[in-house]
Amino acid sequence: MSDFGLRSKVADTFSQMFSLASARGLQMALSYASTSLLPADKIVRLAEASGYRTEIKEIELRHSGQGQVRAKSDVTEYLFLLTHGR
Repeated sequence: MSDFGLRSKVADTFSQMFSLASARGLQMALSYASTSLLPADKIVRLAEASGYRTEIKEIELRHSGQGQVRAKSDVTEYLFLLTHGR
């Protein structure tokens, strides 16, 4: 499991990723489910702290739990579009 899947490390890992990408002048597109470890507003704050402007698109989906045999659930999938705010 990567640090993106660890509750104690996920925020710092996103922050490091945004900082490294921003320092290299990269734009980013990130897809992230509402049922994941960080809420959308936290991802926006972390991205903006690294110098990005954020635009969010939302798509409502029925999620199958990544192939696991269990009931499907409604999920909002976020698409974060990150461009430089400088």
